[in-house]
Amino acid sequence: MTTFEIERRLRLPAPDEPTRLPALVLPLDGEAMGAVRGRIGAGRTGRTIGGLSPRLAMAVLLLVGALVGAIATGALRLDRLPNPFDPNALFGGDGITIDYPKEWTRLTPSDPFNGSGASTVLLVSSLGVDGCSTDEVGVETPPAAVPSGDVYVFPDDDQTGKIFATEDRILDCVIRRPMADGEIRVTVTQGMPQAIAIGPIGDFDPELFFDGNNPEFGFYLPTEDDGWTETIDGMPAKLVVSPTSVTPGAEEVRTWIVIAPGGNPGPWYVQLALRGPDLAELRTQADGIARSLRFDHHPPALDEATRDAGLARALDRLDRETRLWRGSDLFGCFPREPGSAQATIDDILSEGWPGGRLAEPLPVTCTTSVEATPFGLWHATFVLSWEAGDGWPAGAWGWYTGFDGDGNEGGSSGQLFSPEGFVSPGNVGDVPPPLEGPLDIPIGSIVEVVPPGIPQTDGPIQAMFQDPHPTIGDRVVLDALPGDRYGIIAGPLAHAGYDWYQVEVQHGASYPAEYLWIPSTDGVRPLVRVVEPACPDGGSTAVVDLIYLQPLERVACFGDRDLVLDPAIAVRAVDEGGWGAIEGSPEWLAPYSLWRLYGTGGPDGLDGALPFAIDPSLGDTIPTGTWLTVTGHFDDAAAATCERTVPEGWGPVGGDNELARLHCRELFVVTGVEARDAP
Repeated sequence: MTTFEIERRLRLPAPDEPTRLPALVLPLDGEAMGAVRGRIGAGRTGRTIGGLSPRLAMAVLLLVGALVGAIATGALRLDRLPNPFDPNALFGGDGITIDYPKEWTRLTPSDPFNGSGASTVLLVSSLGVDGCSTDEVGVETPPAAVPSGDVYVFPDDDQTGKIFATEDRILDCVIRRPMADGEIRVTVTQGMPQAIAIGPIGDFDPELFFDGNNPEFGFYLPTEDDGWTETIDGMPAKLVVSPTSVTPGAEEVRTWIVIAPGGNPGPWYVQLALRGPDLAELRTQADGIARSLRFDHHPPALDEATRDAGLARALDRLDRETRLWRGSDLFGCFPREPGSAQATIDDILSEGWPGGRLAEPLPVTCTTSVEATPFGLWHATFVLSWEAGDGWPAGAWGWYTGFDGDGNEGGSSGQLFSPEGFVSPGNVGDVPPPLEGPLDIPIGSIVEVVPPGIPQTDGPIQAMFQDPHPTIGDRVVLDALPGDRYGIIAGPLAHAGYDWYQVEVQHGASYPAEYLWIPSTDGVRPLVRVVEPACPDGGSTAVVDLIYLQPLERVACFGDRDLVLDPAIAVRAVDEGGWGAIEGSPEWLAPYSLWRLYGTGGPDGLDGALPFAIDPSLGDTIPTGTWLTVTGHFDDAAAATCERTVPEGWGPVGGDNELARLHCRELFVVTGVEARDAP
């Protein structure tokens, strides 16, 4: 018997049941309701429906079993079902739930998935607030981003003071309305709601809450000394009471700050404004609402036994990303377990201050540390430290990141230490003597920035900003450090008293090159010098030896001669940046290529990948995900006819013919593949 036959038969009435079930009526007599009599029809006598039939009993059991299974697997959350006998309403959305009395007035619209992107997720008043509905606060539409080169930017209009999200606009309205006697207002926000370029809305005061140590900016570890003496749903919580408020009539504002599980997003705020009489009773009720906050998800428990494996994964992830997108292997010096190691670095990363290549290699100590946090994450720090040298004091640079009990990324990640007063070893070195004549740089040369670098705060860069050139505009190299290398592709162009050259800037192994401009002198001394291409020693042609060269260096080092890359794995990447919008001819060479070659580490290794095109003689694909020996070359003959078309507004990303031909010359062309064993 098939499942369809079984289902069909289950749908039929039992032998002792009528085809059409009679209507149910209340019993005519008797004090109990244990039996229900069917209505008597013509030619029939009443029949008492007593116990369940076997088939109906089985259906009930199956239904109960399905409900139990759904609850056990989390498919059905009983704690999310409204209880008709519960005096409280349950708000659920944005990963939290919170209770408040049913008779209170909710002022914000139902938006459990935060479609407006507001910081404010819930506003409730015990007595209601007039004049602040969704329709009454109106809509403020943010300007659409427009493409500028390889990024999207907002139009240069003044958005100061704007509040776009609906719930945040309602909050901005509500805080201006006077409170009534005995009223409680509840505001629940994910982070501090902000007015653009103004600051927090209403009573959200980071100085009052955190004494300047705002956990929304960088890593923050709550301690009892800082007032984190409470917990809500197992997470660190802190109560801040303010006797004043911007809301007319508010006698007290109680703000409960709760660190989210995993520390990300930042803290949640449950802010309660009170107006007496009987503040003591109102406080009790308000605090009960705040303490009802519950999080939908908590990270897995931390386990010392798996900590170091998770640390290694987290550090590998950082290392891989910086090699791919910034061309730096700086994180490679750090131990994959707590401890220190000696290393020599030639570049440094940065956020908020200049980074890049150093004037000369620097001996450093690389230290890895990790500690548990009260919000369910491991917190890892990676610190470089160095001794004083010729022209720089002893110093340190550091990074931090979080990861959960399974080794997955969590919480915040960023740079340690304030950049203020920081002196990088890359900022010093021998300053070249004054020029005795013009500085001529051949097109196709590789240049290196000389000390003290090219700061954007003065000199030629500021002159260009004050009087922009129609061709160059704002597409200039900012804060180039000594040791930074670029390929010269056009120039010179005289403007603002300086000679400018167009250079190719490669930020990382997998990010498309940018075409920017740099001044060659500051009017007295050279800012760059011509250097030899950094060709691999001994003629090595491993994939990793090609990845960290500037694109123009690859052509300068190898020309169009055949190279054998062994071992290699080919992968076709996903177009996450919309680069497929670039079109060109020939179609197999000119457009942006999604093909990548990985070396010994493969796609899961730390090093990046080499972009490539496939020679038409091989078709339009090669084997992927398997080990290969690959033959190919740069500077393919077809590059001489390359043309590209880029979307309007993208800027100079290879849209004119000269840049198109340069792109095609620099792209590695695979002409042969052969399967091989894993290395």
